[in-house]
Amino acid sequence: MRPDKITKAHEDLSDHADAVSDQVKRLAGVTEKLLRDNKKGIIERQFQQKRLADNIADIFAQVAVLSRVSHIFEDQGVEPSGQERFIADTFCSRAASRVVSRFDQVETNDDERMTAIAKLAYKRGSYGYALFED
Repeated sequence: MRPDKITKAHEDLSDHADAVSDQVKRLAGVTEKLLRDNKKGIIERQFQQKRLADNIADIFAQVAVLSRVSHIFEDQGVEPSGQERFIADTFCSRAASRVVSRFDQVETNDDERMTAIAKLAYKRGSYGYALFED
């Protein structure tokens, strides 16, 4: 995403736009570091790939919400658009929290444990315990 800052969002949404800009910058940094550290081995880093893909989806969704609500603000004014503002605030705050959490999990996670559990289940041919009775 270029430029480095979202400039088309309505000024009343600038806090969210700035947060999204920061998320995009962090996405670039985290992605570059993963590629540098893992090179072709990135193909095997599926947990990290999923985190990045989920973050890209949440970032894109925030941009879409900001775009839509900015258009509504320009068209109808900020005051009459209280519901849209409430939705934008809620969605962007929640999405930003998910994005930050996933970025933090790129370095500190339980991926090895999850892989070990999956390998054990695969070796057994199933989970091994009945979750529901027939």
